[in-house]
Amino acid sequence: MIDMSLNGFIHSGIITYSTNVSRAASLIKNHSEVYAKIRYIMILKSKGPRFLAVINRILSELELMFRRPPKQQFGALCYRQIEGGGPSDIEVLLITSRETGRWVIPKGWPMGSKKSHAVAEREAFEEAGVKGKADKESFGSYMYDKVMPGGMKVPCEVKVYLLRVQEMLENYPEKGTRRLEWVSCEEAAERVREPQLKRLFHLLSLSRKRDAVKMGQAR
Repeated sequence: MIDMSLNGFIHSGIITYSTNVSRAASLIKNHSEVYAKIRYIMILKSKGPRFLAVINRILSELELMFRRPPKQQFGALCYRQIEGGGPSDIEVLLITSRETGRWVIPKGWPMGSKKSHAVAEREAFEEAGVKGKADKESFGSYMYDKVMPGGMKVPCEVKVYLLRVQEMLENYPEKGTRRLEWVSCEEAAERVREPQLKRLFHLLSLSRKRDAVKMGQAR
């Protein structure tokens, strides 16, 4: 149920639309109970700072109330050993998003009954031509907002699986639609935007260094 204090900006007179009104309407249009009660949303004639602050607060509350759980995706953090390097010397694969051109990792939506790590493997092949095996256990996850056609933003959680690359194939479904680059974990963390994904690159680098130390001690 919506707090009927919303009546503070519902009026039966002339409707004056604004950007805030459009935003509120888009939030409630799929909620019939609310839409029935708030059929017309208006801005009162008073447009002082205090009134606008109240409107913004109400809109923020509406957004929180109607926010849907994040959609689930699965991603592959692809890595390979640097030729001639030590156990901790690895590089990771970054690709560009087709929609925005920003640096990301291969990822995608669930595929029926296919297991999540297998989905990550498939996405790595389709988007970057990667052939390899992904770990069955998730390495971590990160959140981001996916911009859908029309500009709508959908919150997504990406479960990330480490994938050791065995081969880079010449032909794959999305060849030519993205840029691919192999970089260090540190460089990858600089390029991606999502803070949680940055952390995963740093964690991978740290874990490889720890493994290298343990191997040296065991000899």
